[in-house]
Order: sequence, then C-alpha cells, then structure tokens
Amino acid sequence: MIITYPAVFKNNGEGYDVSFPDFDECNAFGTNPAKAIESAKKMLGAYASAIIESGNPLPMSTDLDEIEVPEDGYATYVEVNLKKFLTPTVEEVEAKKKKIKKIIFLTGTTLATATALGALYCIKCKKK
Repeated sequence: MIITYPAVFKNNGEGYDVSFPDFDECNAFGTNPAKAIESAKKMLGAYASAIIESGNPLPMSTDLDEIEVPEDGYATYVEVNLKKFLTPTVEEVEAKKKKIKKIIFLTGTTLATATALGALYCIKCKKK
C-alpha cells in the first residue's frame, strides 16, 4: 500500500525540519534536503503504520495548494510504501516459512538426492 502526504521542509540553519500537516506529531530532520526527504519517508512510514495497526484510519491527504509554506521553506509530497513498515499478517509469515522450508541447502549430496528432497538449490552442485 503506497501512501502520499504533503510535507513542509524548513531550513533551520543547521538542516531541514520536516513536518506533515496531516499528522500533528509526525516530524523529521535532515542535514540537507536529500537526507531530510529520506528521514521524512521513514518517519511517515512508521507513523502511518502505527495508526493503521492501532485500528484507526489514516486522514485524507491535504492538497499541496492548501499548505502554508514558511518563507525559508518549501512543500512537496512524500510517498511511502507501507508494506516495508507494517507488521506482516499471520498468512504472510506462514507463506514465507513454507518458502524457506523449500530452500534446502545440502552439502555432500547429489543433485538427484537434493531434487528428491525438494531442494531448490544445491550448494555442492551449484545448480538450481
């Protein structure tokens, strides 16, 4: 799930403070614009995923034209893929476990034996 929210970047002399008008307590900082954007993405992802996991809905994204921008700052949208931040569901964990079980790393065996055991990769044979 990808979300996009406006962020306000303000130069404070030592770097950039970042705030999200749609989230009162969600703030970030970076020593330069690139680091500020990266920090803002991480903060937005963590903050939004916490809201979702607590069972609350995310607010509607405010239009960038409605954002008040400070004189020494700018506003832009920040986009984040929440999949990186949300706790996996039980189904996702179980599916991953099944996939891992199929990857059997074997040493001291033949490709035929590894294949018979369901291995997707054999270290000794170096074949898939």
